[in-house]
Amino acid sequence: MRGRFTTGALLGALVAGTLVAAGQGAGFLFGPERTGLENDEITLADAIVPFPVNPEFSSLNLAQAVLVVGYEWISRQSDAPARHLRLGKAEPANKGEVEGLLKRLEAALDDCGFLRNEQMRPVMVRNIRAFLLRANPMSHEIRTAHGMLSGLIDRPHDPARAGKSKRPNPVRED
Repeated sequence: MRGRFTTGALLGALVAGTLVAAGQGAGFLFGPERTGLENDEITLADAIVPFPVNPEFSSLNLAQAVLVVGYEWISRQSDAPARHLRLGKAEPANKGEVEGLLKRLEAALDDCGFLRNEQMRPVMVRNIRAFLLRANPMSHEIRTAHGMLSGLIDRPHDPARAGKSKRPNPVRED
């Protein structure tokens, strides 16, 4: 991985292979050999798998990267994952739920003028996206965040604003 600004959990190829083998429903993104993944693409990832390489030759070609990840995936299929998240009855939010919250949050931040700096806007939106995706929220947490946004935007408990809702509540997609 080049020395550029990225955020996200860093997993070794061994840990990544273990999580995939344990049925975590993971996918891997590989960028073009010449440029790698764009920062916007990287922020969509739940984790980053860097490879320790010789600093004089600081990249792997695409085939080498796929080979290392594939090898670790296959070699870990019989091992238990190193970490387990107890979900109880909760379900992890899917990408659509997270994207819906991000769109609504971005619109609210536009409305209040937070994203007014056009030069910084793409970076700020990317940072917000990375922050939320890195959290790996549950579906009920996304619904809570929508409720928080409704409270901040519509202020339904403010007597001075009674009956003056700006937006309809989001439609819940199950």
